Amino acid sequence: YYYSSSKEVAKPQPGPKPSMKPRRKAKSKGGGTKAKRNSGAKTKLPDSAGSMQREVQKGQAPKDVKRVDGPHHPGQKPHVHFKDKTSLNNDGTIHDAHNGILKPTNKVLEWLIKHGWKGKK
Repeated sequence: YYYSSSKEVAKPQPGPKPSMKPRRKAKSKGGGTKAKRNSGAKTKLPDSAGSMQREVQKGQAPKDVKRVDGPHHPGQKPHVHFKDKTSLNNDGTIHDAHNGILKPTNKVLEWLIKHGWKGKK
């Protein structure tokens, strides 16, 4: 027992220990049929627009890149907006044709290809 102000309070007694669940085995990394992101395989999945946008925010993307957006509507593709107001879909097609013809620099093309996106078609 211990005393708190003017009341006598019983100390809580320790109960039974909670049962420990066994840990799951780690999955093996080989033998899968899914394409892996940037694993060097021929069928590389493109990086997500969110991960590329984080690079833009951290200043790790080329300076010509303004932002990277995911699809806004069904049927739309992830796309990159550039400082010259042009934009490009992840499959290499022009996103907003009314904003002009895209003239990406080599740095921008290398950055897009590094992330599994296609350059300008």
